[in-house]
Amino acid sequence: MPQYDWETMTFEEKHHLLAEKVMEWTVGEHPELHGTGQMMVEYEEPVYFRQDGTFLCECEWYPTEDISAAWEVVEKMKQDGWLPSIEYFEKAIRKGYEVTMGHMSEDAQWAISETAPEAICLAALRAKGVDV
Repeated sequence: MPQYDWETMTFEEKHHLLAEKVMEWTVGEHPELHGTGQMMVEYEEPVYFRQDGTFLCECEWYPTEDISAAWEVVEKMKQDGWLPSIEYFEKAIRKGYEVTMGHMSEDAQWAISETAPEAICLAALRAKGVDV
C-alpha cells in the first residue's frame, strides 16, 4: 500500500485521493464541450464521477477547506458503517479539532488538525486504510 505525505501533497492531490478512496468516485475528464463555433473547447478541469452517474467539477469540491464538502465525507463514512466523533480542544500549546472514526468491526481511526474539515478528511482516509 502506498504511503502519502499529506504535508507535501497539493490540494488537488488531496481531493482526488479523498474522491477515490473515501467517496468511491472516479476522477476523469469532463464529458462535455463548452463555447460556440471556433471557440468550442473542452473543459480543462477534471471531474469526479459519482456512482449515480452524475459528476462534479473538481473546482466545486474542496473537502479539506469547505465544511459542507467535508460533511459529505462524514455522511459517506456513516453510510459505510463508521461512527464519526468531532471534538474541539484548546490547550496551552495547541488548539484544534480531533476527529475519530469508530466502527463495530474495525479499529478506530483518528486525526487532529487546526481545522475541522482537514481533520475529518484525514480521519476518513485513515479509516479507509490510506496511509497519510
